[in-house]
Amino acid sequence: MVHEVSDQTGFFREIKSILKPDGKVFVIEPKFHVSKNDFEETLKVAQEAGLKP
Repeated sequence: MVHEVSDQTGFFREIKSILKPDGKVFVIEPKFHVSKNDFEETLKVAQEAGLKP
């Protein structure tokens, strides 16, 4: 549950640093708990950390 992580940027940077070059990470949040806008913001943070959608 990424929305619970206080430093999402640091979290995604750490994920990026341990992924293999073509590695993938699957991010999913419960619809009833995280709005679409909040989820899109999480994806934006992941992109800014160097991950691709």
